[in-house]
Amino acid sequence: MTGTKDQNEEPRLAGRRRLLRGVTAGAGVLAAGAALPAAAKGRARASLFTRATHPVLADSPLKRASDALRLRLGLARDAFDARVGAQATNGDEAAHEGYCAMFTKALPHDALGHVDPPAYERLLDALRQNSGAAYDRIPLGGPRKLANPEAAYDFAMAGLDGQALRMRPAPGFASEETAGEVLELYWKALLRDRPFLKFGSDPLVARAASDMNAFAHTAGGPLTPLTAFRGETAGDRVGPYVSQFLLRDVPFGNSVHVQRYASPPAGADWGTSWDEWLFVQNGGVPGTPDLRGARFIHDGRSLAAYVHTDFTYQTYLNAALILLGLGPDAVAKDSPARSSKTTGGFVSFGPADVVDAVAGAAREALHATWFQKWSVHRRLRPEAYSGRLHNQLTGRHAYGLPEALGETDGVGRTKARQGTALLSQTYPEGAPTHPSFPAGHAVIAGACVTMLKAFFEEGFVLPAPVQANEHGTALLPVPNALTVGGELDKLAANVALGRDWAGVHYRSDGIDGLKLGEDVALSLLASRAACYSATFDGFSLTRFDGSRVTIGAGGLSA
Repeated sequence: MTGTKDQNEEPRLAGRRRLLRGVTAGAGVLAAGAALPAAAKGRARASLFTRATHPVLADSPLKRASDALRLRLGLARDAFDARVGAQATNGDEAAHEGYCAMFTKALPHDALGHVDPPAYERLLDALRQNSGAAYDRIPLGGPRKLANPEAAYDFAMAGLDGQALRMRPAPGFASEETAGEVLELYWKALLRDRPFLKFGSDPLVARAASDMNAFAHTAGGPLTPLTAFRGETAGDRVGPYVSQFLLRDVPFGNSVHVQRYASPPAGADWGTSWDEWLFVQNGGVPGTPDLRGARFIHDGRSLAAYVHTDFTYQTYLNAALILLGLGPDAVAKDSPARSSKTTGGFVSFGPADVVDAVAGAAREALHATWFQKWSVHRRLRPEAYSGRLHNQLTGRHAYGLPEALGETDGVGRTKARQGTALLSQTYPEGAPTHPSFPAGHAVIAGACVTMLKAFFEEGFVLPAPVQANEHGTALLPVPNALTVGGELDKLAANVALGRDWAGVHYRSDGIDGLKLGEDVALSLLASRAACYSATFDGFSLTRFDGSRVTIGAGGLSA
């Protein structure tokens, strides 16, 4: 439903209230107007209400200021009133001696790869104080710095504050769930150079699915060769592994961006020897990646290379530009830009709105992510877990990790290939210098994809779908009917789990991260809906769990 809002209509609020309690929200502004000198008030009345020519409609600065203040206070109070319980942790920090279950990369470590306890305690002290002086007292083990732990305490001025959102505790260090996720990562490392196009017929992929299905806790399972290593929404299981939004040409102003990207050659893995592994844990970087000829994303290595150097909302900016180029039928049916007979979208409900929504969601997603990473979970990275597993399997140290993990085919093949149980990495530096749970790429993906679902028609069928050939040198047609909603869900999973192909994240970092990002976006959409001038019933979209919701000025409804 569209139209111009009546000048006397109260501003809509993005929460449980339409108005603040009482009628005093604009009192400060109105009082300031009342305090003007008599001559000034006379000039104001003359300029506002006695124009002889070309009147400025709705030109009442005092009322506008009062309404804007009431809206901002209402949005702020709604965010403040979003009371939630305490954020839970998995208890690993206290349960395992020497902080061996925690993220400690870039701090000094001993010969077993265990952190120097006083160094970790300095990190904890800095996080409690959140002061520059306390952060400067953290000892480092090499040249790499910790990745911006202060950002855990930044504030957001739109949507819910990043510290008001909640997620489940990270899976425990010695749990079957984490062990199942790690087994998946060993297989991903073994299969990095196998083309996605051949997964359905590749015997090694079939062996991987069987090995993971036999484990007590199967990550993402039960699995078949065609579903192994994919995301967990309905859209993830339809058509090619790689989303259309990572393959299609991107309209970019008066040019076109062809989505070919450079990646390392087959077998270019890092961190497989103990000395190199320990060097990286201390914050060293043993080399630089050897990136070669640009190709379409066609295997795990090329996908991992793409999510190594992408900027925060690059993928979703590209997706937005592709969607904007599909014509009016791709716009969400309930959008005023589509339903109005006389006006189209641009500043609101159009290109400028879409691009801004995507970029803004990426920033607020990172605020929520950094709070969870640094202030709550501090989960160790998979590369560090593999060092613990290597120590346990060689008898150097026991950690209580599930013995069955060391007996799997995935771990056995890894040891036979490289002589250690270390999880190989596609990035020379290994994982970033911030904790693992949740994955920043995943939270951004969840937030930005949710924004795109709000503005575009999820049921729209994409024309001429494609997939990369086995070498990534060309695109081939595919027979599947692929929808905007399904391919956006697949895009989110490709990016969130693409970091797993590099060896730097667990599956739960990605899947739980997508859900957190979705919550970030829903709170931003509620704030956004309250600020439109057009009559608007709200954004409707499908969540990652398959449920359908509407987000309007009154908040979220099923």
